[in-house]
Amino acid sequence: MTKQFDFTASYYDQEFTNTKIGIAQRNIVLKFLDKNLQGLKNVDIFELNCGTGEDAQWFGEKKQVNSILATDISEKMIEVAEQKNKTNLKASFRLEDASNLSPIVLEKRFDIIHSNFGGLNCLDRFEVESLLQQLSLMLKPNGCIYLVLMPTVCIWESFYFCLKLNWKNVFRRYTKDSVNAQLNVDTFVKTWYYSPKTLKRLLPPSLKITNFQTVGFFIWPSYLNAWATKFPALFNLLVKLENLVKGLSFLCFFSDHYMVKITSSGKT
Repeated sequence: MTKQFDFTASYYDQEFTNTKIGIAQRNIVLKFLDKNLQGLKNVDIFELNCGTGEDAQWFGEKKQVNSILATDISEKMIEVAEQKNKTNLKASFRLEDASNLSPIVLEKRFDIIHSNFGGLNCLDRFEVESLLQQLSLMLKPNGCIYLVLMPTVCIWESFYFCLKLNWKNVFRRYTKDSVNAQLNVDTFVKTWYYSPKTLKRLLPPSLKITNFQTVGFFIWPSYLNAWATKFPALFNLLVKLENLVKGLSFLCFFSDHYMVKITSSGKT
């Protein structure tokens, strides 16, 4: 998996982060995080699958944030992230495999643990369950985990494959097995999809989900950015509709991504 993301690091921002769809979807996530940062002080953040460091850069600009430890499995992604965050004195970057966190990281404690845009979808069910157990022990009292995942059904994706008469992929996400998701023409990565219901089952007793939010029910998946460029008025309308429905948790089952806030349940 490391090599696949190494290959995409140099153009990831061009093909996702800085596109209309990438900006629109990330804005949904960052607005949610910004709301939850209000009233906090000296926040220590741990980020999994940080990619090119876009979120670390945003966190670094927040007065509430004290430090960010951003990690990724890809050395090339970390190199891009460090370059982007040269002036971000709050952020440090480290190579880490989310399925096998190092003891140095596991012994630390954080106010916020964050993973954006399907980073955990690169892990199988056993790995996700094990990771969530570890993350529960890495939270400070009153700490929160924020995850953005890809569910097992995406309405726009199914519509897109119907238009292409590609029937076998209409519900390609709806499986317990991994899917070879395409990163670019020559690069694929094994991907598992998790509905909100499945994610709940994978949580340890010490954690509970306290909020759901859509990230891409109306907003198209990133591989449809050509549509967003060709039909800007329609896309802007879809962004407005997304902001109207993003709090309707049942739509998370059918979105490109969904975001969850996870807190302590008080159980052991």
